[in-house]
Amino acid sequence: MELKYVAVTVILLLSFYIAYYIKHRGEEKLLLYEALYDFIEYIKYQIEFFCTPTDEMIANYDNPILEKYEFLVLLDNNDWSRAIHESKASSLLDKRIVSVLEAFSSKLGTSSGDEQTANCEYTLCELKKVLDTGRQELPKKLKAFSAISVISGFMAIILIL
Repeated sequence: MELKYVAVTVILLLSFYIAYYIKHRGEEKLLLYEALYDFIEYIKYQIEFFCTPTDEMIANYDNPILEKYEFLVLLDNNDWSRAIHESKASSLLDKRIVSVLEAFSSKLGTSSGDEQTANCEYTLCELKKVLDTGRQELPKKLKAFSAISVISGFMAIILIL
């Protein structure tokens, strides 16, 4: 009989943890996208106003979120592919963002300043679309997934009891 109560407690805690994890992951994803947006914007202004070399731009940029996910560390030597696919951030990046960042990085430092600025503008526009969509959908998804996980936990408890 006591084992039932232990199982009920574990299932209930697990359902609440799943709801918390989904919420936390969604928020982290948005924070990462905002940090990438800020980084691309920084690159754009460095190109537009200072004509700073790419390696120097990356070395001088500091962002705690991108550092947390080791994105900037892996971006050493302008190796965007490695940073996109091997950083801790790779699990949070959607396929659309990955393709946008790969297209951005392939043109970075290989064309005129105006073309690079246009490339930055396009990338910023795409990131902005994803950010706006994410900000609108996140609260809805959080409510739905939280409700589903908690209801599933209660259903399992009812079946046990």
